[in-house]
Amino acid sequence: MSVDQWAHYYRARLLLLFNRREAAIEALHAALRVDPDFARAASFLGYAYGSLGQDALSVRAFRDALR
Repeated sequence: MSVDQWAHYYRARLLLLFNRREAAIEALHAALRVDPDFARAASFLGYAYGSLGQDALSVRAFRDALR
């Protein structure tokens, strides 16, 4: 586990608190680039996409979190 993946993840959490959903999604993708198996980031990505009404992307992210 890398400190970088957690930094991106918590940055995304903070961004979403301030309704900066697109920036949060970018940070979550950055976390997943560091560790593609980071299920917590994939799950939160599903939540972030869902908050934007992007249901297909949300479902895909949640499925990725389960693999």
